[in-house]
Amino acid sequence: MLRSLPKIMEARSMSRQLKRALVGAAAALALVVSGGTSVAAAIGTAATGAGAETIESVAVAAHLRAAKPKPAAVTFAVNPLVGGKKTTGTVRLSAPAPAGGAKVMLASKNPAFVKVPASVKVKAGKRTATFTAKTKATAKKRAVAVTATLNGKKAVKKLKLTPKRFLKGMTLSQATVPGGTALTGTVTLNSPAPAKGVGVRLESSSFRAEVDVAVTVPAGQRTAVFNIGTQKVAAQQKVKISAAYGGVTLSRTLTLTAGAAAAPELYDIVVHKDAAFVEDTVEADVVLTGPAPAGGAAVEVTSNKPGNVVFDAQGATKGIALIPAGQPNVKFYFGFKNLTGPLTFTISATYNGKTVVDAQTFTVTPLAAG
Repeated sequence: MLRSLPKIMEARSMSRQLKRALVGAAAALALVVSGGTSVAAAIGTAATGAGAETIESVAVAAHLRAAKPKPAAVTFAVNPLVGGKKTTGTVRLSAPAPAGGAKVMLASKNPAFVKVPASVKVKAGKRTATFTAKTKATAKKRAVAVTATLNGKKAVKKLKLTPKRFLKGMTLSQATVPGGTALTGTVTLNSPAPAKGVGVRLESSSFRAEVDVAVTVPAGQRTAVFNIGTQKVAAQQKVKISAAYGGVTLSRTLTLTAGAAAAPELYDIVVHKDAAFVEDTVEADVVLTGPAPAGGAAVEVTSNKPGNVVFDAQGATKGIALIPAGQPNVKFYFGFKNLTGPLTFTISATYNGKTVVDAQTFTVTPLAAG
C-alpha cells in the first residue's frame, strides 16, 4: 500500500495538470471568439505547469488568424445600371482593418465594360471602403463580375448593365380570338426613340398567327402598334408572339379558337407621346378587339379641353378615326390652338357606345414666341 502511494500522488498531480491545461485552453478559445487580446496573460493565470506553453502558442496563433480581415461582400449603389454611367461600389470586411489599414485588390471580369481601380484601402479600425465603378454603353444586357481580394480570400459581386434604351413592355389587344381574326400588339420602350426611330424585332411561333419582321417606334416616341393576322383553326391552338430590342425579349401567348369571330369592340387608344412635351402635332392609334366590319369602323376621338385640342386644320374639337374594313386599328392626329401656358389634358375614343380614355394625362407647353 505504501509502495503504491507515490504512484497515486503522481497520478493526482498529472490529473491536476491536465485539468489546468484544459481550463487554460478553454479560456484561450473563449478569448479568441470574443476578440480579446490578452490571451497570453489569461493562459498564464488559468494554466501553469506542463503543457501551458504549447497551449499558449497555439491559442495566440489561432487568435491572430481569426483576427485577419477578409472581404465579406462587394455591393453597388445602383445595380442594375444603365451602361455608360458610374456607380459607387463598397467593399465590406469581416473584421476591422489592422493598424496601417488594409489594401483590398479589385478586379473586373470584363474591364471593357466595367472599370474599377486596382485597389481600395480600408482605414485602420474600419470595415468598409468605397470606390467608383465606370461602365461603358452596351447594346444588350450583360453582367460583369467584380472581385475583391484580401489575405488570400475573395468576395465577388456581379454588376448588371442594361442598354440605355430597351424593350419595357408588350401587350396584345386580345389574349384569345377565333382563328381568322385580326388583332394588334403594342410594344413600349423604357425611353423615347432616337432621331431615326427604333426597330423592334417581332416573331411568331406559328404561321397561324402572322406578324411583320419588325415594327418601328418613331423618333421621340415610346410605343408602336403592330398588326397580327390569324388563320382559322380546326381546334384550339396556342401561339407565342415575341418582341425583342435592346437585349430584352418579351413574349405573350395568343390562343386561337375554332369559334366564329365576335363583333369587334373598342379596345384602346394609344397616344405616342411622353406625359409632358412641347407643342407639336401628335400621333395616336385607336384599336379594336378585332377587324373592323364591312364599311369600316368610325371611331370618334375627343379631348377634355375642346377649346385647345383640335383634330383637323379647321380646328374641329372632335375627330373621326375611320378604321378600314378588315383592319383592327388606324392612326389619327391632333394639334393645339390658343395655348397661353402649359395645358393638361386627356384624349378619349368612342365606338358603338363604348368610351375608352387614354390612361395617361398629358401636359403640353406652348412653343416659345418668336
